[in-house]
Amino acid sequence: MSGFGDQLNGFGDQLNGFGDQLNGFGDQLNGFGDQLNGFGDQTPTNILGKEKAEVFSILLEWGLETS
Repeated sequence: MSGFGDQLNGFGDQLNGFGDQLNGFGDQLNGFGDQLNGFGDQTPTNILGKEKAEVFSILLEWGLETS
């Protein structure tokens, strides 16, 4: 599967805004992500940040399995 790459010791799809920033998963386009080794929500209005991070983790695993 195209679009997955290693960005600073992590997997990330830069076209779709998913990336690993400082050893954590994060979606920079949608404002939720891990800036320092933990899942977190960078936007105060996104109360589902942790759940979205978990979903992203599942999608990442699926992407790696199908690549």
